[in-house]
Amino acid sequence: MKIVVSVIGVVLVAALTLFADAAHECERTCEAGDTRTCYYTFNLQEYHTMSRACFNCPFNTTDCSRPECIAGDGVARPLITINRQLPGPSINVCEGDRVVVDVYNWMLSDTETIHFHGHHMKDFQYYDGVPFVTQCPILGGSFRYNFVTTNSGTLWWHSHSGMLITNH
Repeated sequence: MKIVVSVIGVVLVAALTLFADAAHECERTCEAGDTRTCYYTFNLQEYHTMSRACFNCPFNTTDCSRPECIAGDGVARPLITINRQLPGPSINVCEGDRVVVDVYNWMLSDTETIHFHGHHMKDFQYYDGVPFVTQCPILGGSFRYNFVTTNSGTLWWHSHSGMLITNH
């Protein structure tokens, strides 16, 4: 059963990342009164730098730009990605936009949350993404973040997890 779920997850993530480079409908010049609901899908999964998607990278630099290739520093190592991207997708919004982020955790053993910077979570503190403080971590399955922005620009976000420790 776990293998079937993993295969379905990989196929879904691959299909969703084909369209990751397209401009998002909420990336626009902000105008007073033009507020929108901005939907994003974040697929969390374990991945590797210098995976087979990189073909002959770094020896052929064209291969380093292939879809789903994360070259990193040229050394193969595991990492956690969102939509198989590094950095992950950007969220660019205008003041008053509603941001809806559906996070799917495809990892079988790690928990994650997403913590957003760039605006105040006034009236939306339960979507602040601090594990065991503002929400329970996401262990398999999904969670929907849903909040209204208090200013315009790029929302900076990152995951929160005890497993996100760098190796040197």
